[in-house]
Amino acid sequence: MNRITGKLDGSMNRINGKLDVSMNRINGKLDGSMNRINGKLEHVMMKVNGSTTKT
Repeated sequence: MNRITGKLDGSMNRINGKLDVSMNRINGKLDGSMNRINGKLEHVMMKVNGSTTKT
């Protein structure tokens, strides 16, 4: 979502004290859910890399 405006979903959610997982849920992606289970923010890094898929 924020990605469209040239911003990182992660940074917006971090400001709000939330995980990028919220954005991914809205977008219907699962990478956020996986990272949520792991309690990690790796999906934010993937956004930086220009990828929205979990690796």
